[in-house]
Amino acid sequence: MKDLRKLALATVAITPLIGTTAWAGPCATASVSTYTAVGFTCDVGPVTFSNISVGIAGLVQLVQFSPVTFSFNGETEYGLALSYAANASVSSPQADVSWIYDVSANLLTDAYASLVGSVTGTGTAVVDELLTPGNISLHLDGPNSETGVTFDPIASLHAVKDQNNFAGDAGSATTSVLTNAFSVTNVPEPASIAIFGTALAGLGLLRRRRKNVA
Repeated sequence: MKDLRKLALATVAITPLIGTTAWAGPCATASVSTYTAVGFTCDVGPVTFSNISVGIAGLVQLVQFSPVTFSFNGETEYGLALSYAANASVSSPQADVSWIYDVSANLLTDAYASLVGSVTGTGTAVVDELLTPGNISLHLDGPNSETGVTFDPIASLHAVKDQNNFAGDAGSATTSVLTNAFSVTNVPEPASIAIFGTALAGLGLLRRRRKNVA
């Protein structure tokens, strides 16, 4: 019985260490400078965000990043919301926010994007995003809208997102929250399956030995 307990404990202790990547802490609401610091990585549920950078042009004030979890089209989405104030007007006709990052999980299966803001007159606010590999694209042609796209399961993606406000000849555009999120499907890793199989085989061997001794 002692041998069985030792093998079970060894399996529990070893299995989480096999086939896993470096641990990242949970994402928390924090300044943009915290998220864009060199080497910063964090998790929202099973999804890891890293190598984050944010660029601005025009009248833009960055505020913070916040982790978000919600349901979209029947799937649980895990992501980040970037809060800021971007204003385009006749006197300052364009405001731009770019957001670049890497995202990974086991495995990513869809991407979600949304934008909060308002426009008047000839003003417009748009979002264009490209995920690679696969050249997966998302587009929002106005504020207070959302979109999603599904794709074949993949372990990691590089995201390049651009949010543009244009005032036009007689209008304005203001935006304040840009959200990106992903859903996942969990696939057992081969190394973990092999360890589990080895443990089961060991338990079977010990049971046979106990029967022979009896």
